[in-house]
Parts: sequence; C-alpha cells; structure tokens
Amino acid sequence: MASWHLDPTHTNDWICKFRVYIVFTSRSMSIWLIMLATVDRWLLSSRKGSRRNLSNLKIAKLGICTSFVLSNWFYIHMIYCYEANILDAPLKCYGKNTACRLVTDLVYGLLTIFIPSIVMMFFSIMIISNIHHLRGRIKSVTILSIRGSLQRRQMRLRSTDHHLLRMLLIEVLLLVIFCLPQALHKFYITFKPINSNNNRQDALNHFLYNFDVLLAFMVNGMPFYLYTLAGKTIFRRVLLELLRMFRRKIKLQ
Repeated sequence: MASWHLDPTHTNDWICKFRVYIVFTSRSMSIWLIMLATVDRWLLSSRKGSRRNLSNLKIAKLGICTSFVLSNWFYIHMIYCYEANILDAPLKCYGKNTACRLVTDLVYGLLTIFIPSIVMMFFSIMIISNIHHLRGRIKSVTILSIRGSLQRRQMRLRSTDHHLLRMLLIEVLLLVIFCLPQALHKFYITFKPINSNNNRQDALNHFLYNFDVLLAFMVNGMPFYLYTLAGKTIFRRVLLELLRMFRRKIKLQ
C-alpha cells in the first residue's frame, strides 16, 4: 500500500499512532520473551537444583505477563509523540519533534535491543559453561553406570535439550544482527534529519532505513521458519501432528 501511496498511516494520525504502538510493543515483547527463554535455559542447565526448580510453568507465566506489561509501558509515549504527514523523516508516520524521537530511540535502542541482547549473550555464555561442565560429569558417570533403556532415553532427552539450545543461540545471534541496524539508524536520523538539500543523499537514507525496517520485521517471522525448517525433526514432527489434528477435526465436522 505504501508503494501505491495508499498507506493510511501517512495521513491519519490515529491509525499512525495505533500502528506504531502495536508494532513496537509486539516487537519488544517478542524480544523480551526470547530473553526470558534464554534465562530459562540457563536455569535448566544449572548445576544447582534450586535454580533448576525455578524453571517451571508458574515462573514462565509470570515472565510472560511481566514482559507484556513492560512492553506496553515502554511505548505508551508514542500515542502522543507520533503523527502522520511528517516530512523530515524516513517515514511519514514518525516522531513529531526531536525530543519525541530521542525518547523513542533511547527506549528502542536500550530497552528493546541493547539490554536484552546483552542479557541473552551473557546467559548464552553461562549456558555453554554449564553444558561443558555437565558433559564432563556425564562422561565420568557413564563409565561407572549400567547401560540400559533408561540411560538411552535420558541421552535422547539430553540431545534434544542441546539441540533446542543451539537453535536458541542461533536465534539470539540473528536477532542482534537484524535489529541493531535500525536502532543505530534511528539515532542517526534524530540528530541528522532527512530532507536536506542533497536529494541523492536523502534517497539513500530512505532506502537504507526501509531496508533496516525490513530486517527488523523479519525477526518477527524468523522463529517459526528457524525452528521448523532448521530444527531437524523436533518441531517438524509437532507441526505435522498439529496439521493432522486439524484435518481430523475438519473430517469429523
């Protein structure tokens, strides 16, 4: 719609405010949930039983509710700050003045990208450390243990956990790579607005910012394809079972 100049967010203030609020809050919440999943993996891989006990459904639900409330609170200012028909910005639906843009840039850069990325990287390193320690313990225990069906089942479960961890680490890395350019570019635009006397430079800035936005949007759909297409048989099996269940329900109707 934007290519055909039919995007209502370019001309209607309330549609503009609603769209950016939903986009930024949902993106912030998705990133925070990935961050909490990283912390949960660290708790689950910990050597201490008290930490492993914290990885439970009750704590997970509390984390989801907390991330939802915080994500909405982070961007409540957008209802006031964003307006349509802004000319000195890469998008017509943008912050109306420098103060609003700076607040949005700081919130997006720090609370949505930088801090979660640092937390995810830190706990990812801690997870790797825990796994290396666990492997050492497994090797020593395996020599003395009796091989049986229970042991093979535990090894399969452990292999599944390690595979899930690898997928999570890949997701964290891609999240940082895809979201960081837009956060940095927003700061650049705030201090050096678009629509200067150099049309070629403005066109390049528009193109680069739209490309950064595209990368950031790819993060929202990335987990599904990452886990189903590159997740060996774990997620593909669950997806196929879900599709079979829907097909059976349709046949019964």
